[in-house]
Amino acid sequence: MNTIFNGAYFQMHLAIFIWGFTGVLGKLIQLDETPLVWYRVMIASVFMAIFFLKTKVQKVDIKEIPFLSLQGVILALHWLAFYAAIKYSNVSITLCCMASSAFFTSLIEPMYFKKKINFVEILLGTVVMIGILQIFYSPVNEDLMNQYTFGIILGLIAAFLSSLVTILSKKFSSKYNGFTLTFYQIITGFFILSLFVPFHIYQNGFQAWLPSSDDWIYLLIMGIVCTVIACTLALNSLQHLSSYTLTLNINLEPVYGIILAFLIFKENEHFNYRFYIGAAVILTSLMLHALYISQKRS
Repeated sequence: MNTIFNGAYFQMHLAIFIWGFTGVLGKLIQLDETPLVWYRVMIASVFMAIFFLKTKVQKVDIKEIPFLSLQGVILALHWLAFYAAIKYSNVSITLCCMASSAFFTSLIEPMYFKKKINFVEILLGTVVMIGILQIFYSPVNEDLMNQYTFGIILGLIAAFLSSLVTILSKKFSSKYNGFTLTFYQIITGFFILSLFVPFHIYQNGFQAWLPSSDDWIYLLIMGIVCTVIACTLALNSLQHLSSYTLTLNINLEPVYGIILAFLIFKENEHFNYRFYIGAAVILTSLMLHALYISQKRS
């Protein structure tokens, strides 16, 4: 039993680490955000479709497909904003901005599910926003600040969309497993993005959609490892761990991503002390939130 339990923890943390690596891959891939996301969902869709053909899966109520499809559209928009934020700023800043999703969730979720507002979560989310405000002024020169400001705005939009798709998915999470929900979201995202491919090619040229040999390697890793395999690892860990444990530990994703960005891209050279203050405030807020949930459940 201990071996199984430890194996579940290993799978959970491996999945979270892999998700933290997606930002690094987004920076390494030379494509713009639109073809980058299209290739990611295309590759993931193909492999998930193969899995669905070879495995007995849940049937989905046809009346609920439009709602699941809406989540796929929002997820695709989230990825577009996320990778655009990385292109305009960098991995570390984008991942810090993604931490604001907790603030958006604390506001949107009570309204959507008609629940009482949790003022502790709003307070902690506000602290995260204060940390992000510090990061606004962290680039070492004015040119970088102007460039990164747009990236931060895109990062906040990505965080908002991530919060929205999570809240909408929660309604169906008790009825369908995570793989089924992910499949419909990714398939929908692929078809919706495909509708805009001709317009993007017309504006930017076909050359903009041709990945280099290195890009193909990174895209395959992103589509298969970071999407399909990471999702499978997380779902496997839930066979022995609670969803609460997984949700709690996902707070480590920005930590893993920022460490990787510092090691690979030396992004720390572009910041002054304000970035470290802002990042410390954000991570402290995430840890306090985890402690609050733990105390609330005990």
